[in-house]
Amino acid sequence: MSTASFQNFMIARRRGVLLGALAECAPGVAVAADLLQKYCLSINLRTTVDEIESDLAWLGERALLQLGRAGSLVTAVITRPGRDVVARLVQVPGVDIADSSGL
Repeated sequence: MSTASFQNFMIARRRGVLLGALAECAPGVAVAADLLQKYCLSINLRTTVDEIESDLAWLGERALLQLGRAGSLVTAVITRPGRDVVARLVQVPGVDIADSSGL
C-alpha cells in the first residue's frame, strides 16, 4: 500500500469512526469536534481537531451530518442518511465503516 493510499484509508476510517460515534448518540444530540477528537484519541486514532472539523465538513457536504456551532466549536448531529451508512445500508466512497472486530 502506498503512503497516499494508506493516508486515504486512514481518512476514510476516521470518517467512519466519527459517524459511528455520532450514531451512538440519541437522535438530535449535537457533539462538539473537540469531544469527537478525544474519543478518537481514546481508541488510539491520533488526530487533530482541525482534521476532525475537516472530516465533519466533508460528511456534512454529503448530508451525512448536520453541522452547527456552539460558540467557536463546530458541532455535528448525524442524519438519517448518516445512520444508513453506519448500518451499512448505503456505501459512500471515502467513508470506511469498521467491522465489529475493531478499528
